[in-house]
Amino acid sequence: MFNKASAQALGFVYLQVNRLAGANHYLSDGLTVCHGAKVRLWARGGTTIGTTFATGANPRMRTADVLAHERVHMDQWERHGLTFIFRYVAAGRNPLTNKFEQEAGLKRGGYRTSDE
Repeated sequence: MFNKASAQALGFVYLQVNRLAGANHYLSDGLTVCHGAKVRLWARGGTTIGTTFATGANPRMRTADVLAHERVHMDQWERHGLTFIFRYVAAGRNPLTNKFEQEAGLKRGGYRTSDE
């Protein structure tokens, strides 16, 4: 329960930072989606912190597949709470070998695998 509450609190803070940076936002199946901030507040194509996903203005980063991938990251935040930061970093920067990216679905997240 604490992990879910901390994920919601972190997501709320990340949403407010994105709003201050000029991002638009909407709710999609429990995930707050921010896009188009004037300042880059995400890594790679987008970043989920808690219950909020932030990305740029490119609509391809807000497809049903990408949002499904990001919802898994939201679930991971809710499961692990603040320790998710350390667990994710320890899993490595390479998304193809990062167990959290694998669990979220590499293809849905837009990562190219060796199978392609």
